[in-house]
Amino acid sequence: MIVVDTGPLGAVAGANEAYHQTCTGWFDACADPVVVPGPVIVEVCWLLGRRGGLHAEHAFLAGLFSGDPTVLELTPADYQCCADLVGTYADLDFGFVDASVIAVPERLSITTVATVNHRVFRVVRPVRCDAFDLVPGTATIGPHMLEVIGGQVGYWWR
Repeated sequence: MIVVDTGPLGAVAGANEAYHQTCTGWFDACADPVVVPGPVIVEVCWLLGRRGGLHAEHAFLAGLFSGDPTVLELTPADYQCCADLVGTYADLDFGFVDASVIAVPERLSITTVATVNHRVFRVVRPVRCDAFDLVPGTATIGPHMLEVIGGQVGYWWR
């Protein structure tokens, strides 16, 4: 099982995104079950809505109906974990959504995280393993994660 961060989902949604091909190829080849923390969905919707409008956000949400990926809501213990992580890694610009991407695999004993923000996720030390296996490949991403063509996002998932 693999937990997915905002970056890969946003990259797949934007045809001109620097990581579009890498992330699309990774999702196409991924045979493992994929889970997404609920806060990641909110962040992707915010980014898509800001860049491509409500049509882009709608297309993304419509793709979630199949149940693939599985969206996981946070537990009270996850929120406590998030609070601890945000406090510990505040100097990294490590916020709540990033913390949720750590809290879920910690709870479920998952060791693989899909992210394009390797810079931050390499620093975070999980409790249940020495380090997360970060996929796809080695990458970093800047503040502009999405490029949506003409306000439209096509079918973005598998």
